[in-house]
Amino acid sequence: SVLIIIIASFIALPLCMVRNINDFVWTSYFAVISIIYMACVVISYGIKAEVYGDSFKNHFVNSNATAAQLAVNTSDWDKVFKAIPIICYAFNCHLAFIPIFQELRRTDPSTGKEYRTVKNMDRVAMGAYAICGSLYILVGVFGYMLFGDSTPHDILSAMPATSESCPPHAPACPYDIHVARLSIAVAVLSLYPKLQWVARTCIDDLLVDQGYVQEVKVKDTRYIPQKRFLAETFF
Repeated sequence: SVLIIIIASFIALPLCMVRNINDFVWTSYFAVISIIYMACVVISYGIKAEVYGDSFKNHFVNSNATAAQLAVNTSDWDKVFKAIPIICYAFNCHLAFIPIFQELRRTDPSTGKEYRTVKNMDRVAMGAYAICGSLYILVGVFGYMLFGDSTPHDILSAMPATSESCPPHAPACPYDIHVARLSIAVAVLSLYPKLQWVARTCIDDLLVDQGYVQEVKVKDTRYIPQKRFLAETFF
């Protein structure tokens, strides 16, 4: 609980104070790189599992994962339908779709070419979906190569956590796994301020549209006064 308070106070809260969604660009880059690194770790271990066989795989199936985590019945096809909402939520970026469209450059100052178009936004969305879909498929496939029918719902939780439980031919284990877990934590942490930014913007739009507060613009850009900004942020 103390760690959560520290992270929320010194990392999440400052990020929640960001006014412009463009300022999240570096945290977004870092989150994408973190997830790519995690995927590379799973892929590398999946390939080694196929190359070295059961002597390598047994170190994962018999690692620190609990029986509940490893319990998978491939005959229960109804679980596929239970997984569909999770997959859909993983692709859930519609909350930030309109704000991201709004943040696209309207025109190129040098050429006058218009960038803020539906066609360009479709390209942005398809690029994001392509990255997400590719990573999900790769982690799923190579994770199954590593664990087989005993694939847990959380692959990283079933991977070795100590040097003694690590398989041969994996000199970086378990440090690469620890970094992968930290990478996922960073990616999740960087997501919350973006969703909070969207929620705050929607709340302010609602208050303005209903006439409870006055719209303020600075250089033709919507601006939320400081006191209102803090109130909506903490709300």
